[in-house]
Amino acid sequence: MSCTRRHALAAWLLAWGAAAAQTGRSPIVLGTDQSETSYHGRWIRRAYAEAFRRLDLPLQLVHLPTQRAAAMLAQGEIDGEVARARAYAAANPSAIRVDEAILEARFVLYGLDPALRLERVEDLHGRPLRVVYRRGVVFCERTLQALQLPPERLMDVTDTAQGLNMVLAGRADAFCDIDAAAAPVFASGSVKGAAAIRRVLELDSADNYPYLHARHAALAPRLAEVLKQLKAEGLIERYRQEAKREVEAK
Repeated sequence: MSCTRRHALAAWLLAWGAAAAQTGRSPIVLGTDQSETSYHGRWIRRAYAEAFRRLDLPLQLVHLPTQRAAAMLAQGEIDGEVARARAYAAANPSAIRVDEAILEARFVLYGLDPALRLERVEDLHGRPLRVVYRRGVVFCERTLQALQLPPERLMDVTDTAQGLNMVLAGRADAFCDIDAAAAPVFASGSVKGAAAIRRVLELDSADNYPYLHARHAALAPRLAEVLKQLKAEGLIERYRQEAKREVEAK
């Protein structure tokens, strides 16, 4: 584990202990790949804070890389994740889907070369292009691996910034990720030159669902009902608009 990840995990453990001390109950710990300052990160934190307030349960959201969150959920080290595709449970038997989606994921191929044009992902077959995807994004992984590209033309990376930097450095021609993960990296300016990168192809879009560890199976329908109420009351959309305005105002 890198130094940065160790520090992040240590900070989470401190926050977890503080929440438990304040409430006398251990919080439900959910993983997310969205930071507190990103558009989606602000939005989902408000939505889940209100949902768990209504459930009268303490909540802790922890920012984790996608693959790390999956491993921690499988091992029972966290209680769930806030947003995964419908098919996630098939590959993670310890995960229980909460059947009420509040987020939509768009899977996008990004590239730098303005001459790169793709009508469909299968068009990668006939071109000597090198493609990378973010590790843990199951849709990108399965879609690209199904093309059976040579190993030297298909690689995975740990995070979004690494994938974008590979495209900028000419080490990859295209990068596959979820637009909600890429957007805050573009907006932050942390990847120099990223403004030149464009969306080459949107592969698909899908609803993303909360998932809970199997030990919380009884909580899943209760959380689904509360999220459904929040949507019906217009609160999910209000939180989305608030987060959007705040990020755009920066």
